[in-house]
Amino acid sequence: MTKHGHGSMTFKFGYGPFKTPITVHAGPITMAPSDMLAVNLRAEAPEHGNYFFPIKDFSIPLVPQTMDLMENLLSAGINRGELYVGCAGGTGRTGLILAMFARVASDDPPVSAVRAAYKKHAVETSEQMEFVHSFPPNWIASLKSDANRAGAKRFFTRFF
Repeated sequence: MTKHGHGSMTFKFGYGPFKTPITVHAGPITMAPSDMLAVNLRAEAPEHGNYFFPIKDFSIPLVPQTMDLMENLLSAGINRGELYVGCAGGTGRTGLILAMFARVASDDPPVSAVRAAYKKHAVETSEQMEFVHSFPPNWIASLKSDANRAGAKRFFTRFF
């Protein structure tokens, strides 16, 4: 796999045999490949990427908009297999969104998982950490079910 940005993490969404892998490449938005869906989190530079989700540096986004973002990214990731997420330095805001992917994909502590696999200083503020851990479990379960249905559909269409 080609390395893009600072690195990447592969998350598996869904349940059982229908888990769908999505690779999320991450780093500065200016390093995003032009042929990949690139989510720009950098509020101060809207000209980069092809999906703009501005978050002020060292801050957090609004919960409803983040729910919409994650639903859209999960759907796009299932269809494309990979995407790119970036901000200015690829640490705080980028780590926050990676941690949201980890929170939905696994029961493991999401911030710890991102720091171990991506960057040890990812998710820079206590406010960002609390944001990741505060999402409603029923919303997360719903996203896993959606991913499972998409994974099952992808699995069975190979045979028909």
